[in-house]
Amino acid sequence: MPVCKKCNNSFPNRLKIQGKIRVLSNRKYCLDCSPFGWHNTKSLSKCIDPNNMDLCRCKYCGKEYIYNRKKGHGREICNSCIVNNRRFKLKNKIIEYKGNKCQSCGYDRCKSALELHHLDASNKEFSMSGNHCRSWKIIKAEIDKCTMLCANCHREEHEKQHLKKLQGLSHRGKA
Repeated sequence: MPVCKKCNNSFPNRLKIQGKIRVLSNRKYCLDCSPFGWHNTKSLSKCIDPNNMDLCRCKYCGKEYIYNRKKGHGREICNSCIVNNRRFKLKNKIIEYKGNKCQSCGYDRCKSALELHHLDASNKEFSMSGNHCRSWKIIKAEIDKCTMLCANCHREEHEKQHLKKLQGLSHRGKA
């Protein structure tokens, strides 16, 4: 009989688990220390309730969630944090590609204040928000149509466009 390296208890070579006879002779840990189906004993500490091994807590946000491998869950990080990390990495890559600063005033202190502005809205295929799963090639083609502006310059640019549109409407009425 094998002996568990963690608790020093012996456990059987074979055991019926979920209706099937499983061979346990090659295991280093008993089923109490490393439940069947888990491939990493380090993840045991991430469980909230040792009796319910599918209940996990995210190490970033602290959210409790039920682990489901088929849905792409991780045992340490929830899906929301995984997506947020991917979005932040993509934004940093875009900012680096566009020069790390506002192309109007040179602002570069806060990356979250930098935004993309489409030069011609009619050529806009998609906005960057919600499109973090597209390939870099497609995203790069879209950001080549944009300038990097800080939040203030971006609002000022939209204000200029809005005023031009209003002036065009007032000139039509006088003619």
